[in-house]
Amino acid sequence: MKYAIIENGKVANVALADEPLAGNWVASEVAQIGWLYDGETFTRPPAPAATDADVNAERTRRLEVGSAFTVAGVADPIPLQGREFDRTVYLALLTRAQGYKAAGVTDPVLNIRAADDVTHNLTPDQMISLVTQSMNWFEAVMAVSWAMKDGTGDFPEGIPADYADDTHWP
Repeated sequence: MKYAIIENGKVANVALADEPLAGNWVASEVAQIGWLYDGETFTRPPAPAATDADVNAERTRRLEVGSAFTVAGVADPIPLQGREFDRTVYLALLTRAQGYKAAGVTDPVLNIRAADDVTHNLTPDQMISLVTQSMNWFEAVMAVSWAMKDGTGDFPEGIPADYADDTHWP
């Protein structure tokens, strides 16, 4: 038989034995180490509260996965990742696009390789649109993480237990 060894209302260990070897041994086929015991019922402990580090990790994950952005004149949305290196490249492309636009260039002279490994040849206006949308999205993801950690905006109670749920993020 399986026994939960209870210490201070918590399962400290689980053992197999023919009979309980002490008063704090309670027969149970379901109890696991760390579960709570109220004298009658075993329950899972509550999930630990999410931390700032958890939110930071989720924010980083979402930025690295990226999003897709619609650009006028391009049939399908262009997926961009938001890793640090990618963001640096996007800023360089934005600077080049602004320079070309200021010089009156309207032809597709800028190339970007998207997250789906498709290279897009864009006009300065298209590149400005694409990078501006992506930067706005990056900032929106950052703003959600800050609001969660600061307990502001949509998160007056602080970090929600389901902080990683898509409904919270752009």
